[in-house]
Amino acid sequence: PARARRQRPQSGDLAGASAAFRRCYLADPRGEDAAAALLSALRVDFGRGLENDAIALLDKLSADPASRSATARGALFLAASDLVRGRADRAGRWLETARLADAKPEEVAYWRGRWYEIGRKPESAVRAYAEAVMAAPWSPWASSSRGRLATEALAKVVEQVKDCSALRSR
Repeated sequence: PARARRQRPQSGDLAGASAAFRRCYLADPRGEDAAAALLSALRVDFGRGLENDAIALLDKLSADPASRSATARGALFLAASDLVRGRADRAGRWLETARLADAKPEEVAYWRGRWYEIGRKPESAVRAYAEAVMAAPWSPWASSSRGRLATEALAKVVEQVKDCSALRSR
């Protein structure tokens, strides 16, 4: 049964996958797989265009203190999904949810930088990327942040932002 649930998204039966993840949660809402099942349903539902259903699942995860890790992952998933599509109106709220759920600071900082870029706030974007680099200098998030900082638009801003002197030599 668990194997069938995992294979369902790969077979293209996304509605069936979402239903299977929800049944897994309902079978044992306090079990060790409950948060993972809701997170999986959230991702599938969002991918199917059922954004309100996905957001409701994030709210359900957020209400359970034992689901902090899944809450952080779900919030980052929703924020990143919107940001890569150029949509910034909801991402700030989800990034804050992720931060409060103890997501990795460098990951939240990276996505906050992307959020600021979309919002045409380059100074804030530079600071957020610098925060990602400083939080975990060798992480993939720091590497991606350095890449963003090297773009023509942000490289000019790095030189102007006083508290980013450590990034100038990199």
